[in-house]
Amino acid sequence: MSTTQPDPRWAELPPSLAPVLSGALDGVADEMIALLRAEVPLYQRPLEGSFGAGIRLGVTEALRQFTLLVETAGAGETGGLGVYEELGRGELRQGRPLDALLAAYRIGARFAWRRFATLAVDHGLDKDQLITLAELVFDHIDELSAASARGYAEQQNLMAGERDRARQALLRMLLAPAVDHESALAASRLASWRLPSRLLVVVAPDGAPVASRLGEGALIRGGDPLVAIVGDPPPGLLRSLDGTGAVLGPVRDVGGGAVSRDRALALLALRDQLGLPQDAAISTDDHLLSLILYADPLAAQDFAASVLAPLDALAPSTRDRLLETLSAWLRHAGERANAAEALHIHPQTVRYRLGRLRELLGDVVDDPDQRLSLMVALRLRGV
Repeated sequence: MSTTQPDPRWAELPPSLAPVLSGALDGVADEMIALLRAEVPLYQRPLEGSFGAGIRLGVTEALRQFTLLVETAGAGETGGLGVYEELGRGELRQGRPLDALLAAYRIGARFAWRRFATLAVDHGLDKDQLITLAELVFDHIDELSAASARGYAEQQNLMAGERDRARQALLRMLLAPAVDHESALAASRLASWRLPSRLLVVVAPDGAPVASRLGEGALIRGGDPLVAIVGDPPPGLLRSLDGTGAVLGPVRDVGGGAVSRDRALALLALRDQLGLPQDAAISTDDHLLSLILYADPLAAQDFAASVLAPLDALAPSTRDRLLETLSAWLRHAGERANAAEALHIHPQTVRYRLGRLRELLGDVVDDPDQRLSLMVALRLRGV
């Protein structure tokens, strides 16, 4: 209760009631603790160490503060709500839900009211005063409950912040070129994240809804691009990320996070050049040839230009038709009929164009070893 503007209801209780209540506090506290241990399952344990001290302090301080407020008509300094905020923090640190503590408050309030009401009747309080006493008992407990809930929430925020920092540190460690397994194991315990046997890295454009799809099981660093580590990747991961534009790196041992990330970043940078859909989730495992071919973009351009240089002098429309025909012929293993069908032209047209290509490119067209160069050059040109 506020000490600057006390609740006027406190003045309805006679100050002489305070010593009556105070005289019974020790007994009331012992009985209340026994009741709480009997009725709250999580408190059915020996009252030892910090747990026992916290329960006893919470009960005795609540009763002491209440009697002081009766004595001073609500204007006395009660010591504040710090004890109850700390009780809330302690519940979370001990891994107990807040519900157990709030249940204890409710049970304690009912018990305190019954004992205080008996003492108040013996002291001569009338019906209206008993109603006021009941209201103040339960309001007092509500205030303590709210303080504990506040402490619990503050501790949640604190622990979440600490966990987030620990997870970011672990993510950086797992993306380093060299990973010490023992250090990673210790960091994973600190981050409350199980260190997997295998992992992969997911990268995605800034703003992609990847984090919500991956959930708490992933280590995620926001930014452009977003980077996430998924431990022991589940089946269907690629499908679950469809529509986000995510790129999945290869699955690697724990020490291979940097390899998985770098390969995923390389494919992300090639998405437009390869004509891949912007929103589709893609895997580097499905585009290894493209990654190899474009590993050195300038070298790739120089290679394609060198192989196809004899066609540069042609008109663009003529060059495009010849390259399209050459690509279809190579894909169909030199079968003119199949190439013609794929191009929707007459086989004689294919024959004519191949003759022209032989004039320009020479033996390269018919040399099995050189055909690979042609196919790579055409792939690099997007034909």
